[in-house]
Amino acid sequence: EVFQAPSGLPPKQEVEHEIQLLPELRLPNIGLYRQSLLESTEVKKKLQELIDQGVI
Repeated sequence: EVFQAPSGLPPKQEVEHEIQLLPELRLPNIGLYRQSLLESTEVKKKLQELIDQGVI
């Protein structure tokens, strides 16, 4: 391979980014996104992998 896989997360940066929202704006109120059992299982599996890796 050309590149090596990262061994962990990059170091924490000193600059914190933030998005300033206008107080009069609100998030849209939309219905839930329905998933099939297969989609739900795959999402849960991927989330657990990311948690185990310390990404989230």
